[in-house]
Amino acid sequence: MNVRLEYSMTWTAAIWFDSRLQMNNYTIKLGMVTNSSLQQDHSVSLARVNHFVYHELANTTFIHHDNTAQMQVLSQAVSKLPPCQKIQLIKS
Repeated sequence: MNVRLEYSMTWTAAIWFDSRLQMNNYTIKLGMVTNSSLQQDHSVSLARVNHFVYHELANTTFIHHDNTAQMQVLSQAVSKLPPCQKIQLIKS
């Protein structure tokens, strides 16, 4: 049975763009359809998304991977995102 979940998230992060550091607030409204009717699976999937957003994206600085000199200057706040996102499916 498919279950539709909706979840809103807001976080702050910086971006190094055009030789300037800008702070931005990001908001997404996430819509997911699960392949399971088990509440535990829904909780796990939302916890994983929550962890990624609030522990990897929030309070960090986005910068182009070619800008290595500026990365060293901002090294304590730089996160490198993979070139393509992979989706992990949970099956019961």
